[in-house]
Amino acid sequence: MKKLLLLAVLLPAFSVVSASSGDPSNNKEKKQFKKQKLARAIPAYVPAEGYWVIKSTLDQPEKSIIFFYNNDNQLVGEENISSKDARLNNRKLKMQLKSSLALSINTHKQEQLAKKTGD
Repeated sequence: MKKLLLLAVLLPAFSVVSASSGDPSNNKEKKQFKKQKLARAIPAYVPAEGYWVIKSTLDQPEKSIIFFYNNDNQLVGEENISSKDARLNNRKLKMQLKSSLALSINTHKQEQLAKKTGD
């Protein structure tokens, strides 16, 4: 009987604590919560408008070529770098690659626009 009474008292108390644990209750709050959670999970060097691929060979390990692509998987530029000068896991290099990608994408867009207006 004491266990049943204790359960009847503690069960509502746990439900109140779990309901106010910070989880959003309506859809708008849930969407905002997911956006904030996603924003924290994505590092600053990850571009939204494209991606890059680093290619190096065993024949020449000191040289690497970085290919820049937009979200439509179109090659928009490339850049040669020296692998021994650049640490590929360095955050500063990744931020530089992000800005180079943005520049390449903007240049590619301007070239495509010029082709359309020139034709």
